[in-house]
Parts: sequence; C-alpha cells; structure tokens
Amino acid sequence: MADIDTKKQMAEALRQLLKEKPINKITVSEITDKCQINRQSFYYHFPDVYYLAGFLFKNDLSDILSKWLETNNWQRAFYEVFNYAIQNKEMVLNTITSVDRDILKNNVYQEIEDIIRFVIKNRTAAMNITLTPEDESKIAAFYKYPVVGYTWDWMRSGMIEDPRPAVQNIISIMVPNLDRNILDLKKKEDEEAAGKKKSL
Repeated sequence: MADIDTKKQMAEALRQLLKEKPINKITVSEITDKCQINRQSFYYHFPDVYYLAGFLFKNDLSDILSKWLETNNWQRAFYEVFNYAIQNKEMVLNTITSVDRDILKNNVYQEIEDIIRFVIKNRTAAMNITLTPEDESKIAAFYKYPVVGYTWDWMRSGMIEDPRPAVQNIISIMVPNLDRNILDLKKKEDEEAAGKKKSL
C-alpha cells in the first residue's frame, strides 16, 4: 500500500510540474523535492520521468473510463477521453509536443482499444453471437487506429475545435460497420468449423 501511495504522490507532483513546463525540462530532483522523498525512492519505483508519466496517464484514464464502462455507457467513455485532454490541456500539450516519445499515445491506444473491446462484447451479446478472442482482437485493432488517429491529431493541433461532432460521427459510422464485421467473422468461424467437422 505504501508503494502505491508513493507512486501516486510522485504522479501528482509530476502533474503539477507538467502544468508549468514540458516534460523534457522536468528533473527527478524537482519531483522528489515536491514529494519530500529521496532520489533513491524515485528510482526504486521508476527508471525515469517518462515511466512516471506513463503511470500517471494510465491511472487517470483507467479510473475515468472504468466508471462509464461499468454503467454500460461506452459512448460517454469515448467522450471522456476528450474531456480528460481538455481538462488537462497544459499537461497533455507539455507531454506530446516536447519529446518524441509516445507516452500518452500508447496509453490512449490501450484505453481506446479497451472501450472498443467492451463495445464488441456489448454488440455480440445483443446479437447472441460469440466470437473467439482472436477475432475480437482483430476487430478491436481495426477500429482503434482511426479513432486514436483522430484523437492524436486533435491533441497535437492544440485541442481548439470542439471534438464532440467528430466523436459522434465516429460512433455513428463505427457501430453499423462493427455489426457487419461481427456477422462476417462469425460466418467465417462457422464455415471453418463445419469444414473441420467434414474432414474428420
């Protein structure tokens, strides 16, 4: 418990510093001074500031999105990714514009993929269809790239435009196509299973 508390304490210190300056200008000493811990304690938990940033973003996004997925509101979960970026604009921009490392992008990819996996399970349950985990992964991978691509371009452009119309457009296009993809993959699975049965 003490370890996770220390990690969260350092993450909050980094959050405050990212409101003031780019991540590549932030030192371990600045973080440890804010937390009143020694450098050894920092390096016990994280190799460098970038790994701490990864921990910060992962926890923020997971905490926010899990609430909406638990209530089956995956549409709101998509919006919350954008709301998070808007509410933490300085922190986000000071991470993505200062260094060519995909700390935030990798976490956004993972959280978007988790939302899409949730949607797939939601849609397959409604259609009374079961897909293999491999086919679920194929669909999630296919849809996450355009969604994250738009999200990332919007962040890098300074988050000036209202993202809600674009997000609604993404959702309205994704769901009907998702249903077709699920049906096509299920048909393929059934055909392959029937072929194997015949060959026995």
